[in-house]
Amino acid sequence: MEILRVEHLQKVYQSRGGAAHLALDDVSFAVEAGTFLAVMGPSGSGKTTLLNLVAGLDRPTGGSVILADQRLDRLSEEQLARVRRRYLGFVFQDFHLLDPLTVEENVLLPLTLERAAREPEIARVREVLARLGLADKRDRFPFELSGGEQQRVAIARAIVHRPALLLADEPTGNLDSATSRIILETFADLHRADGATMLMVTHDPFAASYAERILMLKDGRLYAELLRGADDRPAFYQRIIDALSALEVAA
Repeated sequence: MEILRVEHLQKVYQSRGGAAHLALDDVSFAVEAGTFLAVMGPSGSGKTTLLNLVAGLDRPTGGSVILADQRLDRLSEEQLARVRRRYLGFVFQDFHLLDPLTVEENVLLPLTLERAAREPEIARVREVLARLGLADKRDRFPFELSGGEQQRVAIARAIVHRPALLLADEPTGNLDSATSRIILETFADLHRADGATMLMVTHDPFAASYAERILMLKDGRLYAELLRGADDRPAFYQRIIDALSALEVAA
């Protein structure tokens, strides 16, 4: 089943002086349910623009984003907000946890945006926290946690409502290498055990090697696509390094 389809996507930004900047140019791809996709590219390649368009946080200049059979550019802002709440989970580089709330309250938040918390929802929160090794942290506050623990709380919040698509924007960007590996193993486990569908934006080839498919952007266009296939992660990592080297040579 297809979760996401991007068709001939284009985004043009206008500067204050009137100059046009083409951030994305004729980008097309589809994502099947259960796919772990990474999007890579140098700074300014269009990665963040693409993520914002997929999330319905920005409007395309041309083309379309179809998420769960809904064409986002035809929806109102209110309809887009409902689509995000229902179908998307977000993991950010900077965690975006609310310090006045406990861990449990932060994770419960997506379930209580439109209704009061009920016992089944609280049970779901505790189930997810236990799954991510945070059962003993549920009454703590974010500022009392390590960076890795905060990011796992953010992942718990992102998946608690069982989203159709999990979007991750440089999720290991603020973490050390050991903690990054723990977070990436968490993503891999969600993909392997739960069949989670994920789109991760990253500049890090090590992080990208946990995905099964990689799209590489350059100057707003799709430059290359890599499929992991039967490769183990180290072999896929080396292929990513080789592809990035080729991209730099072509620059």
